[in-house]
Amino acid sequence: MKNKYLLAFSSVSANRGMIVIYPREVSVQESGQNAILAWNGNEEVIILSTDAKSSESTLVLEVLPLSSNPTVEEGSFDSFTKLTEIINEKIRRDQKMAEGFSRGTKAPGIEITFHKKLMLMT
Repeated sequence: MKNKYLLAFSSVSANRGMIVIYPREVSVQESGQNAILAWNGNEEVIILSTDAKSSESTLVLEVLPLSSNPTVEEGSFDSFTKLTEIINEKIRRDQKMAEGFSRGTKAPGIEITFHKKLMLMT
């Protein structure tokens, strides 16, 4: 009798996950995530900011699956602030140009509403 195997594939989609190391009873929640992705034709840069909170002080392992080993550096939230300024300036310029053609509602723009740096462990 030949062995029969069933091979099944499943589509999985995830961007990262958190695993509580100690104490195991702690609840960890991710309430938001901001990312800037840039590509210059050669290199991709990702600036990632995650809003996470726990029910008490804990040790957490965050897993981010990538297709290759990255170079990791500490970033700055100033990148998000600067990008907000650049996008809002472009929106203002586009609105001025569009006002010459028609009247309508203005685009809302972008606003950073909260930012807090917790800790960086190396």
